[in-house]
Amino acid sequence: GKGFATMNVINLLFGTAALGFGSLVPLYAENRYHLSASTAGTVLSARGVGVIVVAAASTMLLRRTGYRLPMIIGCGSVAVGIVMLSIAARGLSPYWWVALFSMLTGLGMGIAAPATNNASLQLAPESVGAIAGLRGMFRQSGANIYVSVATSLIARSAAPGIAQAHLFLVSASILVVMIGMVFFVPDHHGSW
Repeated sequence: GKGFATMNVINLLFGTAALGFGSLVPLYAENRYHLSASTAGTVLSARGVGVIVVAAASTMLLRRTGYRLPMIIGCGSVAVGIVMLSIAARGLSPYWWVALFSMLTGLGMGIAAPATNNASLQLAPESVGAIAGLRGMFRQSGANIYVSVATSLIARSAAPGIAQAHLFLVSASILVVMIGMVFFVPDHHGSW
């Protein structure tokens, strides 16, 4: 039905813009700021901390907030973090700039992910296994598409760091489109 189609597209876009983008943040730190591979890999720790800090609270609040509000706030936060990552570091060392805005994307994911995980489950609670499988397939497909296209474009670029910054802006744009689609998601408050 309509709700499932909307959530499948949202999960594809979420996988593309939020998960696929995150996989390439260390590569960006290497290409744009010339950080060593081992140093660049640690910037994703900040993203993980951001997710962990708010995901449990976001999950507990779903009954009060419904699905739409966390998706809007979370995806908006991820988009802002991605835009800031695409801008050259200002006022902080490149490492801390990338870590700080990676954390912001993690906070946004921690807010949005529980809602995007559960929004379609409410539509057919008797088919949780199938719905969870489809959600994972669409998210992973989106992430794989992003990584494949992005790495191909980055490899062909004369300035890989700048090319990746432009791709980050595309990711932020995808999230903005996704926010518009959230208004077509069936919203649910209260017990389920």
